[in-house]
Amino acid sequence: MDYLRGLAGLTFIVTLAYLFSNNRKSVDWRLVGVGILLQLLIGLIIGKVELAQQAFLYLSSKFVTFLSFAQKGAEFLYGDLAKNSADDPEAKHSLGVLFAFQA
Repeated sequence: MDYLRGLAGLTFIVTLAYLFSNNRKSVDWRLVGVGILLQLLIGLIIGKVELAQQAFLYLSSKFVTFLSFAQKGAEFLYGDLAKNSADDPEAKHSLGVLFAFQA
């Protein structure tokens, strides 16, 4: 059932992109198909291959470390604005990412 939901979502997104396209005749369906197949292949590899799962866990931990450094930089730069964002927890993470990619 989860596979069908994912396939329905993917179909919806492609259909929506096609409907809002300015030039529908120029859509390269071969490229769209290759992109979808690559997405499915990467999903299968990550879901079934232990080494790929370990690699993604490693990359995820490095990204979280990077975000924590960015948060510390945002706290240094923005002060209390970055520290006291209890009303909007997303704002706390956004300031860190903003600081990291602004530099």
